[in-house]
Amino acid sequence: MADSTTATTATDPNTGPAINITNADAGASTFSGSDSRSFNYFTPKGRHASVYEDVTVDVQPDPKRHLLQGWLYAFADGTAGFDESWTKVKSSDWHVFRDPNEQWHRTLYIRQANTERQIQQTLAIAKSQNVFVTWDASWVKCIETHVSASMHPEYGLGMHVFVPAQRDAMSNMINNAICVNSMDKLRFSQDLALYNLALSENIPNFNGTVHKQTWLK
Repeated sequence: MADSTTATTATDPNTGPAINITNADAGASTFSGSDSRSFNYFTPKGRHASVYEDVTVDVQPDPKRHLLQGWLYAFADGTAGFDESWTKVKSSDWHVFRDPNEQWHRTLYIRQANTERQIQQTLAIAKSQNVFVTWDASWVKCIETHVSASMHPEYGLGMHVFVPAQRDAMSNMINNAICVNSMDKLRFSQDLALYNLALSENIPNFNGTVHKQTWLK
């Protein structure tokens, strides 16, 4: 870094005035650990930070930690960023929480993709071996009436409970865990709907709509 009094003069007079290089730019300060090539702005759960922690911890800003200039935005009523009055839950430090499963978008996509492949393979094998036609009528009725109806509360929990809750979470670690739960619920609901459709196509006289009445009762 050049001294603040050093001036770099353009060789071509048509390029404009001289550029003064100062130490006011970001990253110019020297402090303990400033030459480290690893992140050390949070205390990892283990000896070394996991990938989950690297991509999750402190992603959501907080004036109590690193957002020293305060919130950069506010709602129309003047509430800035995230307000602890949004929840009755209290915590001395919202940033301590870690998801025991350490789920983040990559691990979630991998897990969901593997699950969907397993479901598709299982259905394909069942179709090829005509498994559905061997089902007892009482079991078919149970699937129609009760199992398929489960898609409705799963969707409701995912879309109308977890999705709104994640926006109000006081740290990204909590937000992330709630989002994962939301996506799991929505995916399960979708899988039940697709399963119901597959059974409607493979079981004669399968009632693929009676689950709606079960849910509404």
